[in-house]
Amino acid sequence: MPRDDVPAAVAALDGALLGSKRLKARPADKRPAAAPDRSDRSSYAVNQRLAACATGLDVARECAAQTKGGAPLSGVNVATALQRIAKLEARRTKRDDRVDKAFHVLAKEAARQAQDGAPRELANILWALAKFKLTEAAAPEVFDALSQACAAKAPAFNAQDVSNTAWAWATAGVSTNQAGWDALATHAPSKIESFDQRALSLTAWAFATSGVAAPPLFEAIAQAAPARMARDEFDAQGYANTAWAFATAGYTSSSTGGVSPSSPLFDAIAEYAPPHMDEFKPQELSATAWACGKHGCSLRLYDSIAAAAPRRIAEFSPQGLANTAWGFATADVAAPELFASIAEAAPRTISQFNPQALATLAWSFAREKVDAPDLYAAISTTARHQIEQFAPRDHANVAWAYATAKHADPALFGAIASTAARQVEAFAPQDHANLCWAFATAGEPAPQLFAAVARSLEATRPTPSKLAAFKPQNLASLAWSFSKARVRAPGLFAEIAAAAMNNIDAFAARHLAKTAWAFSVAEGIEAPELFAAIAEAARNKVDAFEPRDFANVAHSFAKAGVAAPELFETMAAALTLEGKLATFTPRDVSNTCWAYATAGFEAPELFRAMAAAAAPRVAEFGGQALANSAWAFATAGVAAPALFDAIKGQVVEDAATFDAQALSNVAWALATAGVDDAREAFEAVAAASTGRLAEFKPQEISNLCWSFAKAHVTHGGLFRAVAAEAAPRVATFRPQHPVWKSTSRRWRRTPEI
Repeated sequence: MPRDDVPAAVAALDGALLGSKRLKARPADKRPAAAPDRSDRSSYAVNQRLAACATGLDVARECAAQTKGGAPLSGVNVATALQRIAKLEARRTKRDDRVDKAFHVLAKEAARQAQDGAPRELANILWALAKFKLTEAAAPEVFDALSQACAAKAPAFNAQDVSNTAWAWATAGVSTNQAGWDALATHAPSKIESFDQRALSLTAWAFATSGVAAPPLFEAIAQAAPARMARDEFDAQGYANTAWAFATAGYTSSSTGGVSPSSPLFDAIAEYAPPHMDEFKPQELSATAWACGKHGCSLRLYDSIAAAAPRRIAEFSPQGLANTAWGFATADVAAPELFASIAEAAPRTISQFNPQALATLAWSFAREKVDAPDLYAAISTTARHQIEQFAPRDHANVAWAYATAKHADPALFGAIASTAARQVEAFAPQDHANLCWAFATAGEPAPQLFAAVARSLEATRPTPSKLAAFKPQNLASLAWSFSKARVRAPGLFAEIAAAAMNNIDAFAARHLAKTAWAFSVAEGIEAPELFAAIAEAARNKVDAFEPRDFANVAHSFAKAGVAAPELFETMAAALTLEGKLATFTPRDVSNTCWAYATAGFEAPELFRAMAAAAAPRVAEFGGQALANSAWAFATAGVAAPALFDAIKGQVVEDAATFDAQALSNVAWALATAGVDDAREAFEAVAAASTGRLAEFKPQEISNLCWSFAKAHVTHGGLFRAVAAEAAPRVATFRPQHPVWKSTSRRWRRTPEI
């Protein structure tokens, strides 16, 4: 047939097969479908000619010629034609419309004959449709008819039929055929021993891709695959697809019919995949790394990926780079050479990254604590260009990454704040918490963003509060962020308090501490009921407290002026246990001491234990922590001669590095405690203060003078300097109660969690 006649041939094919009638599947034959009759010479001859065709157009012409002559196309012929066109056209970058039309006509005929088709024939037809990139959305009637036929014939499917059908459905996006998926999942496990590695991995991949739950099937694959791996039957693609499928499907609990992170399957992958790592394509390396991060696996597999990936890193797609980094970061596996190679490669293709990949990459590098300024700069530039396409999670992850990495980027934070403020209604609880935390931590002002978040989360009648869906860590982080950013939001804090009290027993120790700190420093917020609930919950969790939790809980109650004697007693008893204070940082020690002194809670054993722990480490404290500790012991009236001796020596050595507040308060503490032989320390304070009195607040100047007078230390140079500094500022000085009373609650800066 001349090529000029192809359009007419296609039209003839269409008319011959379907005429003008709508597609309608034949009713199912109650008898078992017969296998294709290979003795039919006409059908066999047509197949031979179809197999010899060199192009898709040739296949269309051959089918048209057959039907034009009045001979029908058998189901085998239709299947062969579809397969041949799919294979030939897969090589082409541009497809001929005439081939498309012919393929669609043949697909409709295959659907019409579906109920008569043999299992292998149906599987091959579906494979061809998917290979040709025909989707369910483009041909719903075709896929419906074929899927119904497959569901009915699934018991007769062999391993290849199962894997090809599942692959085709997944590739074509078949989402409406639950009966078909269920049929495959039901019947495949009994035949799993006949599955080769390709069938095992493709089947798992297909079910995972389609999001179809099939625990018995996955369990069967998990049990069968390790033996195949041990016999070295798996190739790189098989390992990658299997790992990715199980991670995507989320089978993590063997008690529920799934696979645990330490399952024989992943153990087998970790054992047998590394020798094949050089055979892995970049996409397979990234998929395996992602699966390891999602599911969990041994360090051996991570090490193998980390060794193989840098050699191929230039071939990785943007998504592959992001997924690889994410897999290692999620598992908290250090891979400096791998991350260095990603940091070098990513900027070259950064403009091709989509928002999700940008966010994933930034998050991964921050999580791994990898310093990569050039990469962060490249991500920022691209992110700002794409910011309008960012999803809520992308905003939150990018901001979190830059805040965590301490990479200052006001332009990026400004772009995120502006765009995210318009999207807050779509934010998940974790996104709200992470985004606000990032801005608060980075110190980037974003009043409009915080206001939008507050409006979004505050309940409006009759709509209930969105905070009911927040986990304890989200509530704690949200409250902390608003307090840290010094944003007033009384309505939001009231709702956070209510939500927290409803679920206070679920709060971990650190979340209790964070919440208490936030409410203690939030301006104009009082929450006695919440503090009472925190006190009760904290008492029950004191055994799980980290040093920072003790310090911050105690400080928060003292700062808020909330009496919690039972809580303070419980914490004091826990802290005096042998070895408990060994892990406390200087800041933890000073904050805890300050809290007990400020609260007026007498705990002499605790103070003695604190003194014993702190004295040998005074050189580590720094000016502020040293002054805080000294003030606390002086205020509590606890004698600690060894500690104060160490403090005196450190003041002499380091006073020049102290700020004004620390100088004033350490002098006050030495004087109040009546420390003997402290003249040298006072001289050091005077020397450090004399030339810097402009930095001192009136209260600090007053305390300094009182301290020298109380300690009977005369220093003419200091007092002359004070007179000169105070005279022009005397109007800013206020009448005071005795200094020891007025300073007990006002002098100290608020510590931070």
